Amino acid sequence: MAISYDAPENDRRRLLVLSTLLKSYDQDALDGDSYIGASVHAEAAAAYTPFNTAMDAISATLTARSTVVDEKNRAFKYLEWGVRDAWESVKRRMRRQDLNKNVLLYYGLPESGEVPKGMPYAEWLLYAKDVIDGDGEAVAAGYAPLLDPSAAEITTLRGAAQASHDAIRPADKAYDNAQTAVADLRDDVDDVLAKVVRDMRYHLSVAEMDKESERRVMRGYGFTFITVGTSPKEAVDEVLAGEEEESNNE
Repeated sequence: MAISYDAPENDRRRLLVLSTLLKSYDQDALDGDSYIGASVHAEAAAAYTPFNTAMDAISATLTARSTVVDEKNRAFKYLEWGVRDAWESVKRRMRRQDLNKNVLLYYGLPESGEVPKGMPYAEWLLYAKDVIDGDGEAVAAGYAPLLDPSAAEITTLRGAAQASHDAIRPADKAYDNAQTAVADLRDDVDDVLAKVVRDMRYHLSVAEMDKESERRVMRGYGFTFITVGTSPKEAVDEVLAGEEEESNNE
């Protein structure tokens, strides 16, 4: 049965191991125990701060992006409602006053009065502009202006939708930059963790601990292990033993 160090495969786990080993080091130091050399501990502490900051930035930028996306969705929903209400208002007036169907053309609709469906966000910006500009042209041609909603209301809705749409790209870029910052630190963190594992194994062997005790101590520092080249039952027994050791340390 071979039991090997299971290196973290995701950034949250990397941060958790770093945080755990630093806390465990401080706790053991209070008891007069030392399982990591001072220089290696200093490297781990130096790696933790920028990595934690970078991970916080990912969380913050992702939250900010979600907020921007929600605001965009809401703004375009209101814009769509406003444009559709404007179209329906013009169509009702046309029927009520028996106006020529070409009045619909001013507002971006065909003479059939068929309303577009399933349009992407950018299309609503264009149709809103058609309604705003077309209302001025219709008034110049002798027709009454839009009232509910008015062209001014559509202008306000369109401005809000355009602003929310323009905010998406900077939010995406900030999130991408945060991810890049974490990626740039990832290899260094992995190297530091591997160095801590080697250093702990050395200090634990000097303390003349058996392998099972070594792993128990190292689990308390956040490290995990995998069983390689053994039967399924032995692998399960090893995992359960590790979980029991961890629960006892909590």
